[in-house]
Amino acid sequence: MQIVPFRGSTVTPLTIEEYRNLSEVQASLDPMMAALTAERATAEQLKEIDCWASYEYHAGQKSSCYTFLEWNKQFHLAIAAATQKQVLVEMASNMQVRLMRYFTWS
Repeated sequence: MQIVPFRGSTVTPLTIEEYRNLSEVQASLDPMMAALTAERATAEQLKEIDCWASYEYHAGQKSSCYTFLEWNKQFHLAIAAATQKQVLVEMASNMQVRLMRYFTWS
């Protein structure tokens, strides 16, 4: 969302540049979070991560796509939570929500 004072708000358009930027940041962030999770995760957190990773996507089914995107987001958030760093949870959440726009616009 872009808020313009005294004018209202608009939905920020999707751009290839933003998608590339988000993908590059995610490519850097994910390995670091995985390493921290490997060091710090509890058995319960590992079970939760495994659960979120278990969804099977069914190509061609729109509802399956939406379910996959939600489970994928929860998977990344569970990994971030297991790092025990709130800032990484916030960053992962922001990244996943922004990336999801590119797969749900149609």
